[in-house]
Amino acid sequence: DVYSLGLVLYQLLSGKHPYQLKSREPEEVAHIVLEQEPEKPSVVSSRQQAGDKTTHTNAASPNTNPRQANSQFAIRNPKSLRGDLDNIVLKALRKEPKRRYSSVLEFSEDIRKHLEGRPVTASPDTFSYRAAKFIRRNKTGAIAAAAIVITLLTATGITASRDVNV
Repeated sequence: DVYSLGLVLYQLLSGKHPYQLKSREPEEVAHIVLEQEPEKPSVVSSRQQAGDKTTHTNAASPNTNPRQANSQFAIRNPKSLRGDLDNIVLKALRKEPKRRYSSVLEFSEDIRKHLEGRPVTASPDTFSYRAAKFIRRNKTGAIAAAAIVITLLTATGITASRDVNV
């Protein structure tokens, strides 16, 4: 079920459960899950990092593989969680089932799109969002196109100013 997968993804990304339970009483659990909106994973992760007194490279125990510690840092890095990942997780955890992903396939498709740098359905579909995603995926082409446009505009401006002076 999409909601359960959203809970798992939330915990993997933030290192915390999305709901702060004081006890495991069924009434309290039902009340909190039905009434309380979870915080964004990036907010929880940044709060955790602010509370950490040690650096991530030194936080690993001597028996911990440094590569594993670095990958855990990359997963829980608040900057990498902001935006699409926050939106994907929160869409999977929405209270109303009709506003969640309709299937696990749709949920996994959004995760795949995020990993590929493509626009996801969980984020608002605005021109600036789609353009930013396109430019990030095609940096070289976007820079080349911008250079060509600037060159053409400059050449047009120089030509127009020479025509006026003649």
